[in-house]
Amino acid sequence: MLVTDPRYDAQAVTEASIARIPVVAMSSTDNVHENIDLVIPMNNRGRTSLAYAFWYLARLVLIERRE
Repeated sequence: MLVTDPRYDAQAVTEASIARIPVVAMSSTDNVHENIDLVIPMNNRGRTSLAYAFWYLARLVLIERRE
């Protein structure tokens, strides 16, 4: 599961942890990293930073798929 802000998605993170679903979080330094398997350190407050992060992740997926 991909979470953009662990603070606001705390319920979803907790439920995913109970169900043993891996959690990837885009997180800044002021977030709690409890029950998160992989943290992507970044500014998760700005619209442009989130848009760039999603664009970059999509680009990496396309590169890995060789598309």
